[in-house]
Amino acid sequence: MIYRDVRGIRLPLYAEHGAPLTDVERAEVDNVFRGAAASQDWIALPPAEVPKPLDVLLMWTGGEWHVGVAVQGSHMVHCPRGRAVRLDSYVRAPWRNFLDAMPDAGAYRYAHL
Repeated sequence: MIYRDVRGIRLPLYAEHGAPLTDVERAEVDNVFRGAAASQDWIALPPAEVPKPLDVLLMWTGGEWHVGVAVQGSHMVHCPRGRAVRLDSYVRAPWRNFLDAMPDAGAYRYAHL
């Protein structure tokens, strides 16, 4: 919804209005995450590159993928499971560790901005 509200770009919306993901949606999201590094729509940033606002932060939390969107400085907006949308630093624990947890984890830039 951030891409839609800020840039007018419509990306697939899953679990709209807090509804749980269906099995089909969960499989599709998992495939997107696993293929993000090879996607033409998403550019994997080198680990040394500082994410810019609207870059997507893909994190592996040990049991599932989690996504944040970079905003000013070293902060991201995200929605931890069962909590409200919030702002957190992605360069501090625990989120920094999650960015390095899997080969496909890290920062991605939408190629069509």
